[in-house]
Amino acid sequence: MKKYFLTLFLILMAAGIANAGIQTNKANRALGQTSLTSKLTGSAITQMNKPEYLLVDNERDKVYVSDTMNNRVLWWNTIDSFNNGTSADGYLGNVSTGTAAAAYKLFQPRGLSIDKDGNLWVADSGYNRVVRFNAPLTNGASAQIVLGQDNFIQANYEVNQNSTRKPYAVAVDTTTEIVWVCDTNSHRILKFHGTLSNGMNATLFIGQATPNAGNANGNATLGQVKANSLNLPSDIVVDVSSNIWVADSGNHRILRFDAPSSGGAAELADLVIGATNFVLGNPNLGQGTNGCTADSLYTPLGLYIDTQENSLWVADSMNNRVLGYDLTNATNSISAAAVFGQKDYTSRLGGVGAEKFDYCSDLAFDKSANLWVADKNNSRVVRYDYMKIRSVTPDRARVGTQKDVTIIGEGMPEDATILLLKEGEESIISSSTTITNESEAACTFDFTNAAKGKWDIGISYNDYAEGLAEGFEVFGLTVSQATPNSAFNGQVKYVELTGDGFLDGTLVAFSKSGQNNLVVSTPTVVSETSLTCTIDLAGAATGWWNITVTSGTETSTLTDGFFVGTSTHSFKNISLFGYTVLSILNSSVEATIYIPTGTFRSQVGLAMYLPEAIPPVSQSEFIATPAAVEILADSSAQATDEFTLTLKYAESLIGYLDKTKLVICYYDVNRARWIQIPSVSYPELNTVVGKMKHLSIFCVMQRSPERNLSNMIVFPNPYKPDSGTAYDNPALGYGVVFSGMTSRVRIKIFTISGELVRDVEDTDGDGMYFWDTKNSDNYEVASGVYIYIVTNLDNSSDKVKGKLAIVR
Repeated sequence: MKKYFLTLFLILMAAGIANAGIQTNKANRALGQTSLTSKLTGSAITQMNKPEYLLVDNERDKVYVSDTMNNRVLWWNTIDSFNNGTSADGYLGNVSTGTAAAAYKLFQPRGLSIDKDGNLWVADSGYNRVVRFNAPLTNGASAQIVLGQDNFIQANYEVNQNSTRKPYAVAVDTTTEIVWVCDTNSHRILKFHGTLSNGMNATLFIGQATPNAGNANGNATLGQVKANSLNLPSDIVVDVSSNIWVADSGNHRILRFDAPSSGGAAELADLVIGATNFVLGNPNLGQGTNGCTADSLYTPLGLYIDTQENSLWVADSMNNRVLGYDLTNATNSISAAAVFGQKDYTSRLGGVGAEKFDYCSDLAFDKSANLWVADKNNSRVVRYDYMKIRSVTPDRARVGTQKDVTIIGEGMPEDATILLLKEGEESIISSSTTITNESEAACTFDFTNAAKGKWDIGISYNDYAEGLAEGFEVFGLTVSQATPNSAFNGQVKYVELTGDGFLDGTLVAFSKSGQNNLVVSTPTVVSETSLTCTIDLAGAATGWWNITVTSGTETSTLTDGFFVGTSTHSFKNISLFGYTVLSILNSSVEATIYIPTGTFRSQVGLAMYLPEAIPPVSQSEFIATPAAVEILADSSAQATDEFTLTLKYAESLIGYLDKTKLVICYYDVNRARWIQIPSVSYPELNTVVGKMKHLSIFCVMQRSPERNLSNMIVFPNPYKPDSGTAYDNPALGYGVVFSGMTSRVRIKIFTISGELVRDVEDTDGDGMYFWDTKNSDNYEVASGVYIYIVTNLDNSSDKVKGKLAIVR
């Protein structure tokens, strides 16, 4: 029933059973009534008339209720989404049933059960039968299986192997698919097993010596109570060990039969609750209305087994209460460990309201550990909310502050304590807590010197606690990004800083070693995560600057958070012992190159310009944009490793182009062609980042597919990796490029002898595929001549066949 628990909280008080999370002993909401003080009867879809049994289907998130005197079963599709008087989502049966039985009718339905396929079983007591409605249910549907009658139009009763007389309950063991039936007025339990068919015989019976006996306690005259007798059994549940538990209501006791297999007089109960022995069968241990105690019962009707918590729950109807028993080391006549509907174990008067029942007849728990009770004479089903926290607003606060927090939950008592817990830290207890309606609380936390990070937030009451693991965050001052993060010297720039923990009065500094700090004016805190300011770059040195924010006693620095460059060109001698950054910027393009240590083996100076003109684009697979930069060296030194180029473009330069398909290309002067470099587009940042070793003109372009394969090329061909020639690796990396293709192609590569090496479909729409010269098993292919066949997937007649060579 319980699904999670805060590991740092206290677990369960001495009573030791799962209901400890239900703290108020007051129902929180009702079906069938508009309030918890109303007990009107009716037949509208929002009303009930003496509902006796209910079923919570946690797997399918549904609640079913036997609206007994309205001759129908109602259901609600979502367990949590209802308030007082919420309309049912569906029904079976008909209020004006009449006397003639039919497959679509119900007459005083009672017990309910769900099988593994989601079919609903109903103990249709007034028609002396048990029926099955197949899933999915629809309003007014007809049953498909009937037990206890030969067909759907009979409603008579006898006492034999295939009949039932006012059955009150049905339980389907979802593991074994056995159907158990409380044949109530025949004072016996029936077992149906095997292929189901209408009117089939029971395979085992309990509570009577023979299949044709049906007297109370096996003897109408003496009425002797025994371990193998029953008197008006009203409910049956099956536990995980296939034991059956029976509410022997006429004997005012609960019996457990250990995995019954014999049946008849030989089947003896092995445990009794509500009586001191197996031969006592009087109300409240023989004391009637005066003997209500924690170990007594008076007409127990409904049962529920909580297998996770190893507990048994009983609707003790005539005592107007629900009892819970801890089954750990259970012995005969154990005492209840929990009670609902009464203030203590000796009170038994019924009534209406949030704290009372009037002849409660059944119960269940849902997957959130809420308790549901069929309160028959109040014509309602009530729910007790398990104490829990569902949401916290806000769910974070900065260290050193105080924060008002709103908690949304369920079942929260007025005097509960709300607190924060973190392993290794002292708990933070709310300085003021106001719980208004058991589902909402307002509280205040003081985070002076609180540890940063995630905290558990919970609610504690009566030595019990529940909550949300890591439901609250305490954070500090951070600065993570500047937008924009570059400008050219001489500008006055408006900058937004993003981070966390910004408070009014936060100070900002832009610093660089050996330089005076930039002048920062009008720092304005927009929110805890946003701050704006204006910086004056008059005389500012080019290069990276650190950004430092200070608020109270906290300081956070974003190293190399802002770059200052020149407006149209930049020149720098490349360091052989450290990284180098060059950047240029104008109103349309911002270009930055980052050169790691050791990229050049000899001294070289690099110049970066915005070119006056861009060489023409002769390849149809590329569409050029005006976003371009030229990088030149002042010597013949060559880069031995890749360096990074970042091109940020103005929105106006892109027009109708698809940002997701933007790449960076360099211009190969010798071949008068544009060659793509390995690059990644970041559309949301208007930025493309690429890797290259060449020095040339670089331009942001969109790759476009061809209409057919007539202009397809494969390069380099031959491919001679690391040869230092024009047939070396292309800028895309180690491999061969198939370019100028249509948007969707299939590429097959064979050895010269016809053995298939690689078979791929390229459908990303850019008309280019990069083959890493590996086969289908991810091994590099050997030197040799290979045949390729490229087929247009949208026009199978459009094909290109050719040869390529690999020389290693």
